[in-house]
Amino acid sequence: MPDSLRDLCERYYSAWQQKNLEGILGCLHPDIAFKSPNGTMQGRDAYAAAARRFLPLGDRIEVRKTFTAANAAMVAVDFYCIEPIGL
Repeated sequence: MPDSLRDLCERYYSAWQQKNLEGILGCLHPDIAFKSPNGTMQGRDAYAAAARRFLPLGDRIEVRKTFTAANAAMVAVDFYCIEPIGL
């Protein structure tokens, strides 16, 4: 399973880099629970709405490192946003 998890992570962040919302959403479970410094949301529709607002702010994404285990993954990512937000 770690290889498939790694592939999923790569597809997800590649879709973010391409600003491909359908590709991003295709990597997510319908009942996704997402927490960020800006809030918490439940479900793919709520995530999609937030991603639509965030996508125009992104400039590029740098995946620093991906760690996978049998049933979990952790990805260290830098989102570079347009000014005045920045890194």
